[in-house]
Amino acid sequence: MQKKQIKSVVKKLKAGDGIEVEWVDASDDDGDLTNFTWYRRTDVLKDTTLTKIRTRCTFLQIKRDTLFVYCNDEIEPDPKDPQIALRGQIPMGCVIGLWKTKRIEADEWIV
Repeated sequence: MQKKQIKSVVKKLKAGDGIEVEWVDASDDDGDLTNFTWYRRTDVLKDTTLTKIRTRCTFLQIKRDTLFVYCNDEIEPDPKDPQIALRGQIPMGCVIGLWKTKRIEADEWIV
């Protein structure tokens, strides 16, 4: 998905809209440094891959090129101003795909 397409989707979003975001996350490719291993740089360049994440969540806002999201909301006691939990943020520079989706309701979660 191109950056223009992503920006077009973002412009149409309202707080509370369900979204699916595909993004590239930072990673520690060597893991635990207590048992680190030396590698040839040319070999590492052949095997370098991106850590792609797909997150289904609820849109909160865009602020300073950062996408703010959350995963849970509680509509009691005031459905016009729900309490939210499991908040997160994704830098827009890391976003490689963004789609508006149906919101996931509590009874649809797989536990």
